[in-house]
Amino acid sequence: MIFIMIMLIISINGFLIGNPRVLGIPHDNEGNYCAISPNYESFKFILYPEKDNYNYFICVENCPEKAPYTIKCNCKFN
Repeated sequence: MIFIMIMLIISINGFLIGNPRVLGIPHDNEGNYCAISPNYESFKFILYPEKDNYNYFICVENCPEKAPYTIKCNCKFN
């Protein structure tokens, strides 16, 4: 019973303070939510541009058909 009460308190607190709209929404390495963050409304998909590197990903407008590919993204490069 105590576990249920604790989980209920955590859930209510999460909905009041957090943003439940972004649950399950992919985001890029800079913390921009695809299709939700400002200037990212048209970038609905996530892409892993480096083969075998699943730690780096970006929001893109469309998924590429085949490699090599050209994509439109809202990326910032150093």
